[in-house]
Amino acid sequence: MKAYRVFIDPGHGGRDSGAAGNGMRESDVVLEVSKRFGIILICAGIEVMYSRIKDVSPAQRWQAANAWGADLYVSVHCNGFLLDTANGYETFFAATKPADRDVANIFQSEFINATGLRDRGVKMDSQSQHSGGLSVLRRTSMPAVLVELAFITANPNAHQDVPTLRDRRPLMAEALANGVFKFFGIQPQKAKEVVEMVYRTIQEMPSWAQEGMQQLVDMRVLSGRTPDNLDIDENMMRILLVVHRMFDRAGLLDAVAENM
Repeated sequence: MKAYRVFIDPGHGGRDSGAAGNGMRESDVVLEVSKRFGIILICAGIEVMYSRIKDVSPAQRWQAANAWGADLYVSVHCNGFLLDTANGYETFFAATKPADRDVANIFQSEFINATGLRDRGVKMDSQSQHSGGLSVLRRTSMPAVLVELAFITANPNAHQDVPTLRDRRPLMAEALANGVFKFFGIQPQKAKEVVEMVYRTIQEMPSWAQEGMQQLVDMRVLSGRTPDNLDIDENMMRILLVVHRMFDRAGLLDAVAENM
């Protein structure tokens, strides 16, 4: 049975930090939430690909999702506005892909139920602040949504947006994951508390992770770390294994082996 594939796109990155407010940057918040979101899906047996796993601006977003053959595309953002009274969560879908409203409705319901934020509703991309719609939604060949987690610019004394973005990132990740589970019609998985285990060496890691992590060390993906002092925690190990999977599909692992 083919595993479902979800492409997760943490918005912005690199020089484009997105919205900013209350001591936070959009690119940082959505990256952490997206990583946690992906780990929950991976633990449930769903294949995940990220557009980025660090603070960079990826060269491809929807192009990579189409090439990979994703079953669902989720772009993760935070909202921002000039007035600090703006608040709440909303989900966008492409006006050119009206069937995507169904998945947008699912994400909207799951997120509001989990966080209790103001329900700003499901909207077509033509209703966003971006003129001409959102290209990542229109150009993807699979169902796609763009979620605006909350307003990073909201007044933290008047609304729950900022406390949620700052202190409830695991909850937001779980809400997004539940949206995926409901869309695919599979049993929701309770987010597992990831043990704060730090691995110094490949040998200390679980046996199922050792081969892939060793190949990443050989490729010098873990630059600046010595083989006997990797200091990789559980979260980062799982994310790096997703990167390993991406390299494997691109045929880069074979190229490295030939040059060793």
